[in-house]
Amino acid sequence: MQRGFSLIEILVALFVIVMLTSLVTLNLSSPERDRMAEDSAHTIASLLDYALEEAQYSGYEYGVFLSASEQDDLTAKLTFKRFERSGWVSLSDSILTGPIEIADGVSLELWVEGERIDLVPIPQDVANWRPSIRLWPSGEMTAGRAVISDTSEGSLQGWEVDWTLFGGATVTPVDR
Repeated sequence: MQRGFSLIEILVALFVIVMLTSLVTLNLSSPERDRMAEDSAHTIASLLDYALEEAQYSGYEYGVFLSASEQDDLTAKLTFKRFERSGWVSLSDSILTGPIEIADGVSLELWVEGERIDLVPIPQDVANWRPSIRLWPSGEMTAGRAVISDTSEGSLQGWEVDWTLFGGATVTPVDR
C-alpha cells in the first residue's frame, strides 16, 4: 500500500483553493461597481456640458446643488436649478429635471475652486440653499473637479471629472 496523495486528489484540492480565492477577490473588487463609477463620471461630465449650453441658450444662470440622499448620508445627489427673479427654481427640461443620484457603492468627492465641498442633507430652509457649481449665460462656470470611485476596499481605480472656467468637462481614470 502506497502512502501520499494521488494526482487527482491534489488537483481537486488545488481547484477548490483557486475557486475560493476567486470568489473572495470578486467580492472585494466588483467590476459592476467600477463600471457604475465610470458611468457616473461620464454622466456628470455630460450633464455639466449640457447645463452650460442650456444656460447660454436660455440666458439664465444655472446652478448645480449637491446634497446627501434622504435614504443614505453617503449617497450623493445632484440637482440642477435655474435662477430667476424669484430665486432658484426647478427646471422643466426633460434631461435636467429630476435629481441625479450617484449609484449605491459609489462615492463622489467634489472640489470647487480648490475647496472641498462636503456632502450634507438638503437644508430645511431651501430658500438659502446655494449651488455648489454655477453656470452662467456667458459660457463660464465655476471651475472644479469631482472624483467618483467604488467604495469597496478592493477597488484600485476611480474616475476624475475636471472642468475649467469655460466648461469642457473631461473624464480621466485615476489610481486610488
